[in-house]
Amino acid sequence: MLTPSLAMSSLSLYKDPKLSTLSIIRKNNQLNGDEEAKFEEKDFCQLCGVEFKKIFKPRHHCRSCLRSVCSNCSKGSGKNRMCDMCITEEENQELKNTYEGVLDQKQAQLEALKHRIINLDSKTEAKKKQLEIEKQNLQKNLEEKLNEAQDQLKDEVKKSNHLKIELEYKREELLKSTEDKSEAESYLTHKRNDLKIIQQKLADKETELAKTHAKVMKYQLES
Repeated sequence: MLTPSLAMSSLSLYKDPKLSTLSIIRKNNQLNGDEEAKFEEKDFCQLCGVEFKKIFKPRHHCRSCLRSVCSNCSKGSGKNRMCDMCITEEENQELKNTYEGVLDQKQAQLEALKHRIINLDSKTEAKKKQLEIEKQNLQKNLEEKLNEAQDQLKDEVKKSNHLKIELEYKREELLKSTEDKSEAESYLTHKRNDLKIIQQKLADKETELAKTHAKVMKYQLES
């Protein structure tokens, strides 16, 4: 038994170049005798309700839904013509299938993009963690270098203070040595002056002695 759904499943769309509407033909192109016997024989159009005898229009049988329809409700042509309602339903189904295919494709693209974003986020997070580790290591190295520089500065300050103390000690020793030297020179100067006085006195005594000696010699000659 042929049902409308089975009948529709064996149909495909084609564009009749002589008509402005779409016609649908069966893929098998022919109906066998058993199928033709299943057409509904009615005296009126089963779509719009008009009686065929009153309008004097031929009756057609839709090859999809098998109903009796008038020419107004079945504008196609050919042996395997269909009613306009079935054509519209078939067109809508084709459009639905097309849109569903496009939707599935877009959904697949969105899923691929989603996975790509997740992958990029993972790489970004890993890079962020790596940068954080490098930042911590750099900060640690800077702190170590700063501590090392501070220790070196403390050592230099200690050396400087020690050198200042040593220079102060040397300065005091030098000042003391200078004072001792000045005192010695003063003493020597004083002694030199005393020596000069003594030498002058000796010279005077020698002069006086010479005069006395001369007087003695003169006296001896005269006597």
